[in-house]
Amino acid sequence: MKNWAWILILISAVVISSCERQKQSLPASDKPLAKTSEEIYPLAQDVDSKIAAGLDHFQKGSVAEGAGLLLDVILLVKPSGDWPEGFRQTIVAAKEQFLSGDLGNGVKSVSEALSQVQPPPNAESGQKIEVSPSIAETVQNYIMSAREEFKEGNAANGVILILKALELVSPRPE
Repeated sequence: MKNWAWILILISAVVISSCERQKQSLPASDKPLAKTSEEIYPLAQDVDSKIAAGLDHFQKGSVAEGAGLLLDVILLVKPSGDWPEGFRQTIVAAKEQFLSGDLGNGVKSVSEALSQVQPPPNAESGQKIEVSPSIAETVQNYIMSAREEFKEGNAANGVILILKALELVSPRPE
């Protein structure tokens, strides 16, 4: 009977040891990016606070700073490997243009970025945005809807809604 107990202990030790070795040999791309939900939570807080601050800047009439914060949100939520080629550069250029006061070219860059990620017009969108007679209210509706999309884990939809909101802040340059 004692022999069987020793054999069982020995087999268990070998299995545990091999599992640990296999875990350590996983390539970096197979390892989870975040080990716990506590590591994800600060990103969600950062996104939410930047959206709130961006809305606040828009309400105070500071479009450039608000747009810069919302473009920061896009850079935070979308890993660069998930972007179409040139998307990140377009967002960075738009941010620089807004912050330098060049709203026309900032909107043009936002429109370019939106065309890179927006689904075809016949694709069904889950969010219905209330278009108001006031552009400011429509922008706010888009941003609030984007905030909800981020909370629900739909980063792609949130990015599209932020880009649509920023596309409305100035008439398109010709």
